[in-house]
Order: sequence, then structure tokens, then C-alpha cells
Amino acid sequence: MSTDQVKGCETMITRRSFIGGIIGGVATFFGIEGYLKVKDETIAELLAEMYGRCGGDEIPTSDYIRWLTKVPANPERYITPDDPVVQEYARKIDIDIISEGRFGYFITPPELKFEYETDSEQFGKGDEWQMPRDYLLSGGVGDCEDYTLAIASIFEAKNFPARVVCGVVRGRKNDPDKPHAVVETVIDDYEYIMDVSWPRTILSEDKYRRRVYKWKPLAMFGKNMSYRLYHSSWDL
Repeated sequence: MSTDQVKGCETMITRRSFIGGIIGGVATFFGIEGYLKVKDETIAELLAEMYGRCGGDEIPTSDYIRWLTKVPANPERYITPDDPVVQEYARKIDIDIISEGRFGYFITPPELKFEYETDSEQFGKGDEWQMPRDYLLSGGVGDCEDYTLAIASIFEAKNFPARVVCGVVRGRKNDPDKPHAVVETVIDDYEYIMDVSWPRTILSEDKYRRRVYKWKPLAMFGKNMSYRLYHSSWDL
């Protein structure tokens, strides 16, 4: 690791303290900046995961911790509200809040179809993040990361704060946990979530969790926010 990576890793580790407790076989760890709920992990493994995220070797942790380590360096650079293409779509898209603090809709131009395709289907390889301009110019073809980066960029272009939240949808019984990403934003002092599963629907957290009741946010980043453990507060 380089000197800068070591310093960054030391900062990441020292800024978070974890308290471990096993309740019903689930270890819950609380951090200063956020929280992380993980099954069958130890404090040592979590610290090692942070080391891995800072440039060290990847360790064999659970699938959803492993996928978090694959987030590109400085992911906030993918949120590009000043890009001319993003600016154009921000002007084309209207936000219609039907019930304040509950739900609303994106009114989008017809060329923006929001067709879900995995990276392997679209690019023939593993994880590939598209820049928002490329995703929008393709008509919205891509996966959840591509969608969230573009939508967060559009919200920021419209002067609404937005952040990308990475996490997992917990599986039922023997089904595996599925990595996922959503957008969180604030409109007129109300917090909302947007998900590629319902690409034009703006939902309050309460209404979103009724649809995806096992959603577990783990990490987040934004235009001016580096990648960090998730916290519900916007005052960070």
C-alpha cells in the first residue's frame, strides 16, 4: 500500500468504533458515521474488509461485503450534474409529487425507456459502471448502479440533494442476499427513494420498505460525499 493509502486506511479505521454483540446469531456493529449489520462476521474481519477497501488484499467475507469492496475508487466522480447531457435531461424531466411526503413520479421524455440489463448482458463482463451521460444517451439501458448514478446526477442538476446508497435485499430462507443500489433525495424537506425496479416512481422510505421490506442500506456516497458507511442523517 502507498503512504496515502495507509493514511486513508488509518483514518477510515480510527474514525469508526464498533461494538459487537450476538443476538439470535446476528452480529450487529455500530460505527460513528453509520451502522453495518452483518451475519457471521467478526470485528477483525470488518477491519480487514476496511483494509481491503483501502487497497489491501480482499478477504473471504460474505457476498455483500465482498461486493462493496468492488466499488470503484472515488465513486462520487460518477455523479455529474454539470455534464451537458445530464443538464439537458434535467430540463426535460419534470417531478410530480402526488402526495407530499409519500410518493410522486418522474415525467420523462419518451426516449428514456429504462430497460434493465445486467453488466454481463450489456458488456459481456462483470461489474461495469456507466457514466450518467452514456446511460441517458442509451435510453436508460443498464443495471441498478447505472440508474442510480444518472438519477442522482439529475436530482443534483435540479438542485435537490441526492446520494447513492449501496446495500442488500435480504433473501428468503436459503435464497442469497442480493446486492442493490438506490437513490435517496430530499424534496421540500421530505426524504424519498428511487429504485430501478420502479424507475419513474418517487417513494417515501416508509412506502419503499413496504415494497422491499428486507432492504438493508450499508454504504453511501454523493456528489460531495466520499464513500462511507450508511447513515440516515443528511447532516454529514
